[in-house]
Amino acid sequence: MAEAHSYPLLVGFEETNIPSLETKLLQYFRTVGGDCEIEYDNGSRTAILHFTREEDQRNVLAKESHQISLEKGVLKLTVHLSTETKSSQQKDAKAIIKEWTDTVKSAFAQSVSKFKSAKFCPDSDAWKESEEKIREMLLNENVIVVPDKDRGALSVAGLDSDVNRLEKSLSEIINKIHREKTSKTVEIEVSPSVFHLLHQNGLLDNLLLVYPELKLSPESPNLKITGLGEEINAAINLILDAVLALKRQNLEVDKYVLELLKDEQQEELTDALLTSHQINAAFEISGNRVQLLAVSDTDLSHAQDHLGQLLTTQYIHVEDSNVLKKPEWQQLVSHLEQANSKPCRTRINTTAQQVVVSGYKDSAIKVQHQLGVFLTQNAHIEETVVVKANAVVKYLEEFNTSWMEKVKDKVRVSYRNEAIFLSGSRVNVTHCKTVVEGAVSAVVFDSLNVCMSGVKKLFQENETLYVSSIKTKTGCLVQLVYKPCGGQDNDDTAVQDIVAAVRQEFGNHGVTHSQQTPPPKAHKPPVFQPTGLDLYLYHVQTNEGLDIVLTKGNIEAAMTEVIVNSVPPNLNLNSGEVSKAILRAAGPKLQQSINAQGAAGKVGEIIVTEGCQLNSKKVFHLIAPYWDNGQGTSEEDFSQEFKKFPNASGDSRSTKGGPFSKLTSTSDMHETKMGNVTIQVVTGDITKETTDIIVNSYNESFSLKSGVSKAILDTAGKAVEVECHNFGAKSNPGMIMTQPGNLKCKKILHVVGDSDPVKINKVVKDALQMCVKSSYTSVSFPAIGTGQGNVNARLVADAMLDAVIDVMSQNSSGPLTTIRIVIFQKAMLKDFHSSLEQREATDPNPKDKGQGTWGGIGKVQGMLTDGNTEKPKKEKDCTAEGQEADATCFHICGVTQADVDIAKKLLFQEPETTTIEDEAIGKLCDADHQKIDDMEKTMGISIKIENSKVKLTIEGLSNDVLKATSEINMMLTRKREGIPEQWERMPAEATCQAFAVQAKTSEYDEILKHFQASCSGFVTKIERIQNPGLWKSLEIKKREMELRNGHQNNERRLFHGTCNRAVPNINDRGFNRSYAGKNAALYGNGTYFAVNASYSASDTYSKPNQNGEKFMYVCRVLTGDFTLGQKGMVTPPAKKLGSTDLYDSVVDNIANPTMFVVFHDTQACPEYLITFK
Repeated sequence: MAEAHSYPLLVGFEETNIPSLETKLLQYFRTVGGDCEIEYDNGSRTAILHFTREEDQRNVLAKESHQISLEKGVLKLTVHLSTETKSSQQKDAKAIIKEWTDTVKSAFAQSVSKFKSAKFCPDSDAWKESEEKIREMLLNENVIVVPDKDRGALSVAGLDSDVNRLEKSLSEIINKIHREKTSKTVEIEVSPSVFHLLHQNGLLDNLLLVYPELKLSPESPNLKITGLGEEINAAINLILDAVLALKRQNLEVDKYVLELLKDEQQEELTDALLTSHQINAAFEISGNRVQLLAVSDTDLSHAQDHLGQLLTTQYIHVEDSNVLKKPEWQQLVSHLEQANSKPCRTRINTTAQQVVVSGYKDSAIKVQHQLGVFLTQNAHIEETVVVKANAVVKYLEEFNTSWMEKVKDKVRVSYRNEAIFLSGSRVNVTHCKTVVEGAVSAVVFDSLNVCMSGVKKLFQENETLYVSSIKTKTGCLVQLVYKPCGGQDNDDTAVQDIVAAVRQEFGNHGVTHSQQTPPPKAHKPPVFQPTGLDLYLYHVQTNEGLDIVLTKGNIEAAMTEVIVNSVPPNLNLNSGEVSKAILRAAGPKLQQSINAQGAAGKVGEIIVTEGCQLNSKKVFHLIAPYWDNGQGTSEEDFSQEFKKFPNASGDSRSTKGGPFSKLTSTSDMHETKMGNVTIQVVTGDITKETTDIIVNSYNESFSLKSGVSKAILDTAGKAVEVECHNFGAKSNPGMIMTQPGNLKCKKILHVVGDSDPVKINKVVKDALQMCVKSSYTSVSFPAIGTGQGNVNARLVADAMLDAVIDVMSQNSSGPLTTIRIVIFQKAMLKDFHSSLEQREATDPNPKDKGQGTWGGIGKVQGMLTDGNTEKPKKEKDCTAEGQEADATCFHICGVTQADVDIAKKLLFQEPETTTIEDEAIGKLCDADHQKIDDMEKTMGISIKIENSKVKLTIEGLSNDVLKATSEINMMLTRKREGIPEQWERMPAEATCQAFAVQAKTSEYDEILKHFQASCSGFVTKIERIQNPGLWKSLEIKKREMELRNGHQNNERRLFHGTCNRAVPNINDRGFNRSYAGKNAALYGNGTYFAVNASYSASDTYSKPNQNGEKFMYVCRVLTGDFTLGQKGMVTPPAKKLGSTDLYDSVVDNIANPTMFVVFHDTQACPEYLITFK
C-alpha cells in the first residue's frame, strides 16, 4: 500500500457472493469519501479502505449509515477505524497482533496531534459568569469546554486551528469580566460643558492613549470616571489640572441680559448660546456672578464678542402708563414671553416709564416692535377735527349720525366750538378721526344771507317749527347765525377775505384747500403728538422766501416758534376768547410773566414772554384797543400805528403782470410761453410722448404699479421695472433716472408722488432742476396726485405751474425749452386752463401807484375787506323807508346740494295755523291717530287733538298745513260715512268699483294668507270691491244686530265661490237669495258661505272660465246667533217657541260649523274677489 493512502477504514458486510463487489465498494467510497484504495479477498466479509486524506476518512466515519444498491436489494455496510491489512489474514496471530498495535498507535498519535486545549484561570468570584460567557460564545463552535473549578481552571479543547482562532477572544472575555468585577466608578465635580472644553482641547484622547479601557461619562452636574484604581487616580489628577488651567472672565453684558442669564440652567445655556454656535467656551453661574470659561484668552474674547452680538436689550418709552394696566397688555406680554421655547427666553421688564426687552437679538427686536406698536397704538391721545361752522357740528351730532356707529365704543366724542374732539387710544382715534373727517367732508354746507326786515324775528319765534319741518322734508339742519359783538366775525367770509387779500398782494403762488377736501397728511413717526392744526386753507411764498400759511384750527396748539396774542390795555388774559385759549394751554404762569414785566398797558406796546406749557418758545402779546365799531378812536389808533412804519408807504412791490404770455388754445391743448420756454398742457397718453424726459410718479420704495405708473412701466417693459426695483432698494434722493425701455424718450425720471400740493410743487421743482442741470431740452409730466392721490385738479395745476415759474425764472436761458403737462382725464383740462389764465401777463394798474402812506393803509383795509374800500350800495329789497334792513345769516347743512336748495326755499314760507271742528274727530280710532302721528313726522307739522271739544289744530308751513288739512278732512269724511280707510277715491257717479290690490302690501298679504290657510290654489289677482251702498247697509244691519243680540260677536269673514258671469251682478247688487238651491240647499233656501276656502274652491261652486280661472269672494257676513239648518227653510227658526226673535243664520254643525246660511241680502257684503287657478 502506498504511503499516500495512509488513512485506513475497516468495512464489514454480510453477503459475499456479489459480482464485482470490490469494484462496487471502491466506486461507492470514492463517491461518499474521496480518493482511496481497497484491500479485499474474494469471499471475505471485510475489506480495508485506505484514504489519501484524513478529512475524507472522517467524513465517511461521520456518516451514520452506508449501503450499496444492488439489482435485488441493498448491501448494508459497517465502517470502523481499522488496522487490518493483508497480513491480518495470515494464520500467524502474533504477527497480526503486532502489526495491528503499531498501526493503532501510529493512527492514534497522528490523530491526537491535530487537537489542542487552552487553559484559562478566571477569578473564583467570576467563575460562573466566565463559564457562561465562554459556553455562550462557543455554542456553535466544534470545541468542548472542560471546567475544573477545584483547580480554578477552565479548559477549551478542539482542533488546533479552532482553538488558536478562539483563544484570543476567550482571553478578552475573561479579562473583561475580571475588569468589570474589579473596576470602580468615581465622580468628580466637572460639568459637562467644562468637560466638553477639555475634550475639545484633546484631554480625552490623551487619556485613552494611556488607558484605553478607561470610561468617562459627563453627566450633569458631575463627571463619572470608571476604571481600575490606578487608572482613575491618574485621570483625576490630569483632569483637575486641566480645569485649573482654564481661563476665566466675568461676563460683561447689559444688566437685564445678566439677570436673564442668571435664571437659566448653566448647561442648557452653554449649549444653546455657545456650543451650538461652535464657540469653545462655557458659562459658570454662581450666585449673582456669571463667568465665561475657555481654554485660551482668544476663545474668551471670541465668546464675549459673540454674546454681545447674539443677545441684546431693547428699551421702549411708555407714553401712557395706563396701557400697562390693560388685560390685553398682560396677555400680550405673557404670550410673547412664552412663545420662545428655547433657552434664554425673551424677558420683558416693565416700569412706569419704560419697558425693557432682553434676549436673543432677533427675537428681542421683534418683540420690541410688537410691544412698541401696542403701546403706541393704545396710548390715550386727543385729536381735534376742525369744522367749518358750528352748524356742521350740530348736524353731525343730531341729524346725520350714521358715522357714530363706526366710532361707537371706540373713542369718546365731544362737540366744541367749530370742532369735534376725539379722545381714546391712538389706533382708535386715528381711525375714527378719518371717519369723522370723512363725515365732515361729506356734509354739504351753505349759507344764506337774507336782507329782509323781520326775518330774524320770524325765525326766532318759530324756530322749532322751521327746524323740524325742514328736517322732515329735506333732512337738512338750518341754524341762525348769531354774530359775536364787538365786530368779531366768525363767518367763513372772513377767511375768504383774507385769502383774497393774500392773493392780491402776493399773486397766485399758493395752494388753497377747501373744507370738503382736507389735505392728506404724511405718515407720522411711531410717537404721535396731538394737534389741532391739521388743516391749512392757503399757502403762499413771497419773493423773499417767506411762507405765509392761512390755517384753521386752535392757535394754542400751534407749533411755531412764536405765537402772537392780542391783549387789552388791562393786560387781563381772561378778557378775550383767543387770550383765554392761550392761557388755558400755557398755564397760569403766562399771566404771571406778563404781570412781572410791569408794562404800562399802552396801545401798540408788545410784551414778550416765554411760551410756558405751549409748544411755542415765545408769546408776543400785542396790546390792542377795544373795537368800537368805528364809533370811537380805535380806527384812528390803528391808522396812527401804521404811520410809524415807513415801509407802509406806497406799494410793497411794483404792480406787474403774470409771467406767462397770452394763451393759445385748441380743444385738447393750451400753450403759453415764459421767455424762450414753451409750456403746454395737453390731453393724451404720456407713454406716447417723445420728449427727452418722461416723468413717472412713483411711491417711496419705487414699487408702485397702478395708475400712470402702471401704464408707463407696462409700456417701458420689464427691464425698467427691475431697474426701478434695484434703485429703490438703495439710498436715493427721492428720484431716480432709468433707461427708457420701449418708450420714445431718452430717459425716464421717477419721482416720489404725493397728495400734498406743497410737496407736489417741490417734486416738480426738483425734477425741472435736474433736467436743467443735465442739459435736457424737453420734459413731459403727468398731473401728479390727481389719480391715486385724489387731489383736486386745480390745486395740482397751481402747484405745478408755480414750480415751473420758480425754476424757469432762474433759468430762462437754459437748455430746457419745452415743458409738457399731459392729462389723461380731459375734464381736468379746464382746471389747468384756469390756472394758466391767472398767470397770464396783464397791464399794470396805474391807480395803485403813488398813493403814499394812506395808499398803504388802504391796501391793508383791502386785505380785511376783499380789496373793496367802497361802502356797499343799498339795494331796494334790503331797505324800508331809507333805513337799512337787518342782515340775517343762516347756515344750512345737508346730504346733497339739492336738499340744501330746497331748505333755502322753505325758509321763506311763513307758518300757518288751521283749526278743524268736526264731530267725526271723536270717532277716530287708534289706526287714525297713528296716521296723524305719521303726518307729523313726514311733514314736520304739529297736530293737536282736543277730543272733548272735537277740535283739531294743525300748525306748520303753509303748504304742509294745506296738504295735512286736506288729508284729515278726507279721513273725517270717511268716518262720517263709515267707509273703510283703505278704500280708494271713486268717481262721484260710481256706485261700485273693483280696485286691484297691490301684491306684497299688508292688505294683499292678509287676504292671501286667509285664502291659503285651507286652499292651495294659485292666486293670480285680488281685487277690493268698493260698494258704499252695500257697505252702509251691512253697517246698519250690524248695529241693529248688536243691539238685539246684546254682544258684538256677530260678524265673520267667509268665502263664497261663484262663476265668471255672476261677478258683475254680485259686485253691484250683492248676494241674492233668490238663487238658493242652484248648487245645493241642504240647510235651507238661503245664501251659502264657507268657513274654509277649500270648500268654495270646488268646481261645483267656483266654476272655471275658458282660461281655467276660478272666482271666490271674501265676504263680510253677519252670522249673529245661529242654529242648525234644515232643508226647505226659508227663514231661520225662532230662538224660543212662539217668539218673534229669530236666529240670524243657520249652520251645518253647531259645535264646529263649516257652512253658514243667511236669509237676508243685507247680511253679506262682498269685500274682496280672488281670481285663482
